[in-house]
Amino acid sequence: MLNENNRIIDESSDELESHKLSCIILTRNEEEVIARCINSVIKVADEIIVCDSGSVDGTIAIATSLGAHVVNTDWPGSHGIARNNGMAHAAHDWCLHLDADEIVDREMGKSIREALKLKPSESKAFCFTRQAEFAGTAIPSLPRPSKRMDLVRLFSRRVGRFTTGMHEIVVDTKERELLPGKLYHWRSFTLHARFAQFNDYSDNEADEIHASGSSFSVLRLIFKPFARFVWHYFFDGSWRVGKTGRIHAMTMAMAEFMRQAKLWERQRGTVEAPKVEYYEQIVEQ
Repeated sequence: MLNENNRIIDESSDELESHKLSCIILTRNEEEVIARCINSVIKVADEIIVCDSGSVDGTIAIATSLGAHVVNTDWPGSHGIARNNGMAHAAHDWCLHLDADEIVDREMGKSIREALKLKPSESKAFCFTRQAEFAGTAIPSLPRPSKRMDLVRLFSRRVGRFTTGMHEIVVDTKERELLPGKLYHWRSFTLHARFAQFNDYSDNEADEIHASGSSFSVLRLIFKPFARFVWHYFFDGSWRVGKTGRIHAMTMAMAEFMRQAKLWERQRGTVEAPKVEYYEQIVEQ
C-alpha cells in the first residue's frame, strides 16, 4: 500500500494504524435501538465495541449479528467511567463514543472519516452537534456558544479521557474542532418514560449539587424552570415545531424544577413521623 508520499507501507504499520477508528457503544437492554446505532457507523468505524451492562433482552444477540464485539461488564456508576473502561478494550487509539439511542447521520460519518484521513494530532478532539427527538419529532437545537465545543465524542485515548461525574465531559485535549453533520439522539420515549428518566437524573444531579456545598434557593426554584422554558422554546427554537415544541420546552422546565426541588429535599433533612395526636384515638374517660 502507498501513502500520500508514494512510500510503501505495511498495513499493520503505526502510520496506517494511527487513523483507524474504534466505536464504543454503551448498552443495557437496548434491543429496540441498537441496530440503527450500529448501522449508522458500520461503514465509518474499523471496529465496533458494545460495552453491555447486564442486558436481559436481545441487545447482545443483535449487536453480535451485526459484527460488533460485545464486552460484558458491570455498570461502574457513571457514563464517564464506563466510556473510559470501554477504551481499554479498543484495538485502535482513536475512539468514537456513542450511546445506543444515538445515530450518526451520513454527513457526520463522512466528516469523521475525512478528519481521520488527515492524521490529526493526538491532542486534538472533535465535537459533534447533537439534535434531540421529542415525541417522534427532531427538535431544533442551538447550543449556547459556551457549550458548542463541549460535546466531544471523537478523540485519541492516548490523550483524552472522560470525567466521572453525572454529565461527563472530555478533558486533557488541547485543540477542538466542530465536525459538520448531526448526531441524532432518538429515543422515541413516551412521556411516562421521559418523566421516569427525569426522575432518575434529577436524583443524581441533586446529590451532586448537594455534595458540592451549593445551597437551595427559592429564587432558583422559581426562576430556573422559567428560564429553561424560555431558552428551549424561544432561543433553542422549539417554537418552530408547534405544539410539540411547547410541550417539549415545558418538560425541560419540569426537569429543572425536579432538580431544584430535590436539592431542597436533601437539605431539609429527615422527614419526621406524624405526631401521635394526629392519629391517636381519643377515648373519653
